[in-house]
Order: sequence, then C-alpha cells, then structure tokens
Amino acid sequence: MRVRNNCWLILLVIISVFPEFLYAQTEGQEYGFVKFDYNLDDIFIIVDDELSSAFKYDPELLIRLEEGERKITVVHKDINDFSYRIDVYADSTTVSKVNIQTFTRNPKSSYAVLNEGRNIVINTEPEGQIYIDEELIGTGTTSSILSPGKYELMILHPEHGVLKTSLNASQYKIQEFSRFNQNHNPPSTFQRFIPGFSYLNTKRYMRAALTYISLGTVAYLALDNNSSFNDLNRKFDEYQFNYLNAESFVESERNRIAALNTLHEMEVKRDRLTYSLIGFGIVYAISSIDGLRKPKGGYKGNIKFTPELVEVGNASKLITPAVKISASF
Repeated sequence: MRVRNNCWLILLVIISVFPEFLYAQTEGQEYGFVKFDYNLDDIFIIVDDELSSAFKYDPELLIRLEEGERKITVVHKDINDFSYRIDVYADSTTVSKVNIQTFTRNPKSSYAVLNEGRNIVINTEPEGQIYIDEELIGTGTTSSILSPGKYELMILHPEHGVLKTSLNASQYKIQEFSRFNQNHNPPSTFQRFIPGFSYLNTKRYMRAALTYISLGTVAYLALDNNSSFNDLNRKFDEYQFNYLNAESFVESERNRIAALNTLHEMEVKRDRLTYSLIGFGIVYAISSIDGLRKPKGGYKGNIKFTPELVEVGNASKLITPAVKISASF
C-alpha cells in the first residue's frame, strides 16, 4: 500500500514539474505564437480560410497557432481581401508586419460579413428545426457564418415533415434563404387554373418557363395543323366540284385522284391536330397538378419576422489588391 501511494506521489510531482509532458501526450501537436503588426485599425484576420474563427485585430494580441505553414487573410472595409502565408514555429513567437498603402474604390471585402457575424440567414416556421450538413444550428429564424462553399440545408418540422435543398455560402455577402412548409401567399381559385401560375407563385421559375415553352410549342403545332387542314379542305371542295362537273373522263379522273390524295392529307393533318390538342391538355394538367404540390425544398418567400439584410459585393474568389507589403516572418 505504501509503495502504491509513493508511486502516485511521484507521478503527481512529475506532472506538476513537467506539465508539458501531459499536454504532449493528450494533444500530440506543437504550438507557436504569432503577433500581428498592421498599419491600419479595424481589421479582421482569417486563419486558414476558417471564416467562422476570424478575429478582430489587436496590436497587443498574441495568437496561439499550430506549428507549420499558415494562411493569413487580412480583411478591411476599404481594401480587397488579400492573403499571404507565414511559418509558425513551435515554442516561439513569429511577428508578421504588413504595411497597407493602397486602397480600392469598390473593394471585394468580407468585412460586412465578419462585422455582422453571419453570411446566411434562414427563415422558416417557428417550429422548424434547421440543419446544415446534418448539424442542428437553430429553430425558426437563425443566422450563421459558414466558410465559402455548398451546403445541404434540411428543415425538420414536427407536423409537416422534412424540407431539403442546397445553399451556397459566400464570404462577400449576407444571403437569405426562406423555406416554409406552407404557402404564405396562396393563389386564388381562379389563379390555380392559369397555366404555370402556381409555379410563378412559388418562385419555381424554371418549371414555369418549361411549362410555357411546352404549351407554346404544342399550341403552335395545333394552330399550324388546323390552318393546313382548312387549306386542304378548300382544295378538296374544289377538286370535288371539278370532278362532278368534268366534261371529259380524263379531267374527271384527274380531279378524283387529286381529291382522294387531298382527303388523305386532311386525315393526316386532323390526326396531328388531335395529338397537339391532347399534348396541350396533358401539359396543362400535369403543370396544374404539379404546381399545387409542395416543392421538395419548401415554399420560398418572406414573412414578418424576416430580418433586414445587407448585401456586399458579388465575387466568387479572393482577389489580391495592388498593395505594398512589407513583412517579417
């Protein structure tokens, strides 16, 4: 018993004298420190493109980072975002000094997103649980800041089930995604029978466009076949009249054959007209029925508790400005 107690005592002494021993065993990663020195204030710093971990620049701040090469992105409201790389060494301090001397008139900056602390806002019913890539981030209306890229949005409602769609997060603007299980602006009974109106009402513009293109195509074919049928019908009447009033056998036979050929063409045009009308009816029925169904991704739209948003820029990648940089790493 005394030997066991002595062993525990020795172990506690070792840990208290050499705490880095325990830290190394649990972490397995060496760390260094970085001190930033910029000639501007009101700057955000992004490390390794982790937008959600960005922090405000403070000249007195000492940042602890894993050793190795780190990507640093500097964000200011008056310049384009720009990036550079530094090497972080274990158990030492790296000083990164950057002197910014050139500014941009309309900068593509992440400043507004970082200052607001969000680049997406999602609206749904108050009971709806919001998931991003299967991780719960909030209920009802919520906002978050995500690294640029594509994400899967899922909204789980206890009564209405699941809505699924995708979203693209940008580091340059705050985007709003409104998805609801119920249509807050339903069409009237009369509007439901207008071709494609239900698609327009629920902002499914691609399906509305396909509906109108399809209906326009079959309507054109129907009108064209109907016009051709009427022209052939007039010719048939003419050939029939000439056949009945022919003065010779040759003339009578010629008009008879022409009338029969015209009658055959009339039957072809009549069939095509029938098919066109059937096609028009099918497209109209399918679009009307499908337009009344709830979209897989939910209904788009705004309701009273939608927050006011600010949109900044419209860029898809980092753009390095023409700046003069002096750095010591």
